[in-house]
Amino acid sequence: LQQLSERCNTQARHAFKDFFEYVRSRSSEMVVSSDTAAPETLNNTFMLVATRIHKMTVFRSYQLDFISGMTMNEWLPTALPTGFVPEKDVSSDPQFLLGTFYSDLIEYSFYSLASRFQEKHRSDEAIGIMLLFNLDGLQNLLEGTSVLKQIIGKRGLERYERLKKKAMDKAVSPWSTLAARLMTASTKQGGQLSMGNKELGRFIDEFNPRFEEQCASFRRKEVPPFFRQQMVADVSKTLVPSYKIFYAHAGGAGGRGAIRAGGCRPGR
Repeated sequence: LQQLSERCNTQARHAFKDFFEYVRSRSSEMVVSSDTAAPETLNNTFMLVATRIHKMTVFRSYQLDFISGMTMNEWLPTALPTGFVPEKDVSSDPQFLLGTFYSDLIEYSFYSLASRFQEKHRSDEAIGIMLLFNLDGLQNLLEGTSVLKQIIGKRGLERYERLKKKAMDKAVSPWSTLAARLMTASTKQGGQLSMGNKELGRFIDEFNPRFEEQCASFRRKEVPPFFRQQMVADVSKTLVPSYKIFYAHAGGAGGRGAIRAGGCRPGR
């Protein structure tokens, strides 16, 4: 009986490690389309993994027993996807260990998905929107009162929020570039704009079409409602202050009203 018990414990501990192999295998088999207009076709693999993770929480009490005999990060594979950062804190508390295990699974799945997208797409915006699209189902799980949310706790939710921010930063990167250009155009030296009137005119002529193009592109993109609202909020926080600074600094130099940033709201 003792030998049988030890064998069962060993196999149970292997189950924690095997799930990472399952995620790696599913990610490597995933067919990644180069068509950025149809990101929903990429949702199946990630949602299958997220659903499996959710179903595993049914065995929470058994998992707590078995993981108590493991050390921190023992379940992690040797090869980790780019971006994945193992938990640095050390604890022998089974609740902490199990929460970390599930948080690791979510992060490992996220970065495995991201690495596959990066093989086909060079655009940070395209990669970010695809990641947000695929996170939508998991977002719904973590918004409610699921067992998964209870297990990962505050620490795990903070890790998940950082993943969302990475995806969001990529998704709104073209808007961040536009905001940076506005700030550059607003630079003053000795109380005067660093750009002369002609240079400022050229800047405005280039900026306006680019801005309108980005607005039109945003309207065409399919983004889940929750993340579309977040994108609008992020773009507003980034672009509106930059536009106000430009408006204040360049108004007297012919820039007032020339850039039509107020004429396009991404939420429309």
